[in-house]
Amino acid sequence: MRKWYVSLTLGRKILAGFLLVACLSGLSGLLGSGSIWEVSRRGELMYTANLVPVSDLTEVVKGYQMALNLLRDIVIDKSPQEQKEHLEKLLQSEQAMAKGLNAFFAAQRSGEALALRKGIDEDLKLFDFFRDKIVDLSGTDRRDEAVNILRSQAADVTERLDASIAKLVSLNKLQARKRYGDNLLAARSALGVSFACLALGVAAALGIGIFLSRSLTRPLRAISERVSAIAEGDLTARVGLDAGAEGGNELATLARHVDRMADTLHEVLTRLAEQAGKLSSSSCELNGTSDYLARQAELTAQEVTTVAGSSEEMHQTASEIARNCGTAADNVGAANAALVQGREVMDQTLSAMRGIGRQARDTAGVMARLGECSEQIGAITQTIDDIADQTNLLALNAAIEAARAGEHGRGFAVVADEVRALAARTSVATKEISATIRSIQGETRHAIDAMDSGVAEADLGVAKAVLTGEVLATIAATIEAILSEVSHIAIAAEEQSATVGGIAENIQQVTQNVNASTQSSQEVAAAAAGMHEMADALNRIVSGFVLKRAAHSEAPAASAPAEAVSGRALRGR
Repeated sequence: MRKWYVSLTLGRKILAGFLLVACLSGLSGLLGSGSIWEVSRRGELMYTANLVPVSDLTEVVKGYQMALNLLRDIVIDKSPQEQKEHLEKLLQSEQAMAKGLNAFFAAQRSGEALALRKGIDEDLKLFDFFRDKIVDLSGTDRRDEAVNILRSQAADVTERLDASIAKLVSLNKLQARKRYGDNLLAARSALGVSFACLALGVAAALGIGIFLSRSLTRPLRAISERVSAIAEGDLTARVGLDAGAEGGNELATLARHVDRMADTLHEVLTRLAEQAGKLSSSSCELNGTSDYLARQAELTAQEVTTVAGSSEEMHQTASEIARNCGTAADNVGAANAALVQGREVMDQTLSAMRGIGRQARDTAGVMARLGECSEQIGAITQTIDDIADQTNLLALNAAIEAARAGEHGRGFAVVADEVRALAARTSVATKEISATIRSIQGETRHAIDAMDSGVAEADLGVAKAVLTGEVLATIAATIEAILSEVSHIAIAAEEQSATVGGIAENIQQVTQNVNASTQSSQEVAAAAAGMHEMADALNRIVSGFVLKRAAHSEAPAASAPAEAVSGRALRGR
């Protein structure tokens, strides 16, 4: 196992460590996700089994309360048509109440809930019996009996229904509290699992990191020590097996390369020591340098002649450029005049377009006022609806009270007067609607006039745009002439550029030749003096390196001088 790990590359070692950490993290994530899913499932169950049924019970309570109100209306109203309407609403309310009960008990399957449902069903049957009896009595002259049944027997049934529903609510609260406790325990368990997985992952990551760090830094430290010895001048130092060179990873490869580098340096410096005495042959190069100086002087004279000819060509080209520039200036003046005229036309066009913009804004304002009038119509219409509703209600109350009061119903004449007053208000509101509609029509005509004016402004803008096109055509013709002249200028400029380039190159060559002559003279003067110094310096440098391993008895004494010489040699380099 150890040999297999040592033979792995650095990338695979690091990848293996991260894969192990990833596996632990994945396991932690799976455990945490399972716990969270369980908490979510319990929360969903609490919602569907406890919260939703409460809303169903609310619909049941609203249903039988509405049924009581409708029964009372059936007893009060004597009109068969109105009693029929109340009865239809009553039946719809009972259907909604039955639907709510079925939905509630579909989610509640406990024994207590089923026992309560049995009592509720019996009370609802009694309520249906009393309802039918009250409806039958209300259609005859026995309304007093219907009122007594409604106030006594039907009221007792509703009280029992209230008590049963209150018990259902209490039962639902107990179940919700129990499910909440279970969900809280599951959440705490999930939190504990998550913390445990987190601690395990952190500990595993730290352990793997420490192991990888030690397995990488130990061979690197050995390589660093050997490289430091080589840098100090000990070319006999080798990395060898200290850095795990027997493996096939990057560190073993680096160790072998360091050893090869030390071998190469050892060989190079050995040869360099052998060649140090041969530097005297360099004196032959001094004669070649003297000949080179003579040839450079001749080349300088030739280049000066070339510079003179190039200057003449540059003069002729400059004259041609001047003539072409004059022609181009005339054409540019004509183009400038055309551009000025075009700018004036464009200003007029912009002015016309601004007028169109103002008209458009007027139109927008008119349309806004139309919107306000529409809102007024809506408000007045709402007023008419309210008045109509009140009129119907007052008429209904007046009829009922007059029928009940009999001879004493003369006082309800006031109600009839109110009805007539409301009718008068309705007539006034209708007149206001007509006036508002007329106002909207007037504003509409104004908007049409504004749009006509905008069209006229647009026509003027089109005419100005046509004139602008003609002016731009003139500008285009002028620009074509300018382009023709500019092309001539470009040709002349190219010729001048070529000539100037030749002059620059010649002058540069002259400068280089002069510099070369100067450098050659300096080299001749310094070569003789520096040749001997170079040979001595080379010998001193080579002597600063340890090329042979000394005996064990002599090593401590020779170590300090060798290191000192090595330091001086490195500073000299």
